Amino acid sequence: MAEYLAVAAPGVQEEVHAFSVRARRWQTTRRMALMAALVAAVVALFGAGVAHARDGHTAPRARPEAEVELFWPFSRGASAQAAAEPCEKPSDFCATNPNREDHLSYRDCDGDGVLDPYCEGGELLRFGYISSKDGCKNTWPNGLCLRPAEPGKSQGEFDSKKAASNEITIIHFNDVYQVSGTVEGKVRRGGMSRAAHVINMERKRNPDRTFVVFAGDLLSPSVLSDLFEGEQMVDILNTLKLDASSLGNHEFDFGVDTLAKRVKESNFPWLNINLMDENGKLLPGTTKRVIRDIPFTPAWGKEEKESRVCIFGAAYDVRETMFKDKERVTYADILNASTKEAGHLRKEEKCNVVLALTHQFSHDDCKMSKALGGNIDLILGGHDHSTEMTTVCGHAPYVKADSDLKTQWVMTLWLGDDGAVQSVDGRLLSLTDTDPFDADIHDKIVEWEEKGAKEMGKKIGCSVVDFDNIDAHSRQGLTNGGVFFTDAVRAFHKTDVALINGGTIRGNKVFKRGDLTKAKITAMHPFGNAIVKIYATGKELRDYIEMCLGCYQDVCGAFVQISGLNYTFAPRAEKGERLQTLVHPDGSKVKDSDKFTVAMSDYMLANSPMKHNKLYDMTTTNDAVPIVAALFEAAKRAGEKCLAPKPDGRIVTCAAVSC
Repeated sequence: MAEYLAVAAPGVQEEVHAFSVRARRWQTTRRMALMAALVAAVVALFGAGVAHARDGHTAPRARPEAEVELFWPFSRGASAQAAAEPCEKPSDFCATNPNREDHLSYRDCDGDGVLDPYCEGGELLRFGYISSKDGCKNTWPNGLCLRPAEPGKSQGEFDSKKAASNEITIIHFNDVYQVSGTVEGKVRRGGMSRAAHVINMERKRNPDRTFVVFAGDLLSPSVLSDLFEGEQMVDILNTLKLDASSLGNHEFDFGVDTLAKRVKESNFPWLNINLMDENGKLLPGTTKRVIRDIPFTPAWGKEEKESRVCIFGAAYDVRETMFKDKERVTYADILNASTKEAGHLRKEEKCNVVLALTHQFSHDDCKMSKALGGNIDLILGGHDHSTEMTTVCGHAPYVKADSDLKTQWVMTLWLGDDGAVQSVDGRLLSLTDTDPFDADIHDKIVEWEEKGAKEMGKKIGCSVVDFDNIDAHSRQGLTNGGVFFTDAVRAFHKTDVALINGGTIRGNKVFKRGDLTKAKITAMHPFGNAIVKIYATGKELRDYIEMCLGCYQDVCGAFVQISGLNYTFAPRAEKGERLQTLVHPDGSKVKDSDKFTVAMSDYMLANSPMKHNKLYDMTTTNDAVPIVAALFEAAKRAGEKCLAPKPDGRIVTCAAVSC
């Protein structure tokens, strides 16, 4: 009998969300039916909420006898205390949005042995509970109710029992850029080596019916991808023995030819039904679908059968965010193409199970689920960089994971007697450095990082002038370091204006003229900020620059280096009156109504009044690429002529109170 305890390691919170979207049909004797009803009553009483993946569809679940277990939300030893004094819930708790179908349950969320009122989201993965610690503190909506899969084990070792004979396992992730994961505070989250451990465990548990799939955005952006154009990512996924991948927008960051190379190097198929070349043919090396016949045994039978599993891949119109080879890609409407493909798989290919790998926004996955109806069983998506499982939009559930494998879905499809999907379960894992990792993948990552260190030392260009990156200079006036940054960004992103604040330009020294390596350029901006592009008016730009001049006397990092426009300012003037002129390069005044495309760092945009402006040539800020990509390209483009940025009067400082 499994006992679920909430655990929190010191300084590290292991997030294990057990999401049940199960529906079961107990086809058994009257005695077994009564027993099932008793179990259901206990589960309902203590909060194991059920959200159906399919309205009105239920399926038997075949499990070995030793695997049958009851799901208790608290420990056996703590049950008496838990029943005594649970926290009271506010009258509106778990009733904030009737369209979400949230439901109330009780679980020991904080590990103190007292059941906590807990609200589980039916549509979105939002959870909240009222913790009995700290005097029944209300942690809604950010609290997470924690339940490890098996007490005494890390979540990477969940459920080591053999899979049921009618169970298909799908391991799904998307939008991976950092092979080592990301560091948040003192905790490393995600990473391919820990994901690989989960994959190995599941393949061992369900060797004949496990699929590992990826829903786009692999080749870029990251420091390693800037060096190897995504080659390292393909190599690692080859080692993972991926079953299928779909295309994301960042697959095109290095152009169509580089994508073709990466596809050719892949030992797994890139699924694509709607992105074509300039001649209307599928992009080189991509294929529409994967079809695989798998063995299974019905829940209530002994005769082995086969179920046909079919997967296709589709993406939104990536041309919206491409800055290279845009003219070499054509697009077919994703909804029309998916409707046609899903129908073909059901009717012509006789597929019992149809899955879609998509790279598009969540609301578009919702539209797809509605449009495809019974021709689709599960949509495995990417692009949003957020964790979601939605079961109330259309026929098929859809899931998305967070970026960089910070979260990873383990989906279970339960097959009926005819081999078709009858119900869907979802388990979400949040991997941290407390979880086990796969040594082979870890070694592969180290190997690529060592290659990266060597590659960073190679010459990519040269400069015939020193770069002035001294903080006090970059944050109080025009420098040639500012000219280098802003001109490179404007040329790379093809915008009217580029803005880079002085705090973005790092090193606090003069970088001597001579050879330029990626390591040297990265030292000028080691933080990994990315460039976003927006539409802005002349008035918005004027107000923004004025705002950034407000802390000039403190030598703050907000000071604006600029390309595409010129400005004059008076540092001795009062705040709000320091910007004197904003003009075009020809000297004509910028009007309030003038419209510009503007490139700036993600940090600048997030802290500016323009953060809600319409994006230019992007669909989401997730499409942003690192600043250093533009700097590398500028060094390469200069070639043997070498870079020679010079202060050219685009920013003028007035000594007087006014100019």
